[in-house]
Amino acid sequence: MKNTSTFIISVLLIISSMNLKAQDLIVTTSGDSLNCKITKQGDGFVYFRYLKENQVKATLLAVNKISSIKQAYYDAPAIPKNLAALRNQDYSKWRYGFHAGYSYRTAKISDQLPADYREYVTKLKSGFVAGADVHGFISESFGIGLKYNLNKYSATQGSDYKDNITMHYIAASVLNRYNLANPDSHFLLGANIGYQSYQDKALVLGYDVTIQGNTAGFGLETGFEHKISENALFHIGLSFTGATITKVNGLKLTKEQYESLSRLEIVLGLKFGK
Repeated sequence: MKNTSTFIISVLLIISSMNLKAQDLIVTTSGDSLNCKITKQGDGFVYFRYLKENQVKATLLAVNKISSIKQAYYDAPAIPKNLAALRNQDYSKWRYGFHAGYSYRTAKISDQLPADYREYVTKLKSGFVAGADVHGFISESFGIGLKYNLNKYSATQGSDYKDNITMHYIAASVLNRYNLANPDSHFLLGANIGYQSYQDKALVLGYDVTIQGNTAGFGLETGFEHKISENALFHIGLSFTGATITKVNGLKLTKEQYESLSRLEIVLGLKFGK
């Protein structure tokens, strides 16, 4: 019985010792020593958390920037137990932003149109886009939210033709955010689906005409973000939005009359949130 008690006590002491040495040491190639907790290793990176100004931060280092790793090295934890629950404070649960840029409608121009009118329609393919979005991140990498885009296209040809096209797109959106080697930079992939409106205030051979319609739209986007201050990031994005109008002014169009609203967009913007 005495031997059994001694064995149990020894095991408890070993476990206690292991729990105390819960923090890891990373030594970088530049000679810096980091007291941290490694959470993941793979894909050429080491992911870890550390304590800074009483907040738990998350970051990563490329393997070629690390000289050595010693796990369970420190007796004193870098992240106290009462702060471990705050591990999500290193990113904002909400992120919002604004953007603007160039929009290009991708629909092919019919070969049946006269050459001079084809040139006019070509001008209508280029326009601008401006918008905003807000996302709530339910994890460090995955967010859901809403986005809004306003698209404008216009052209004039003498006193015969004039078009002023306005489109509104409101959509539910999902985003995946990927860390890059530089912890201040992120790569984004996203998808969205929502409501697409269309209005063309036109002048045709001296007559004012307003053409209106709406439909469903969907989009795919990618982007790059880089931190420029504690809570602000520079954003550059590329996206494709697809939609087709099949009814205008309450009238059903034939398949040959369908109006494609599909477009590519390149935008610059600012995002707010860590």
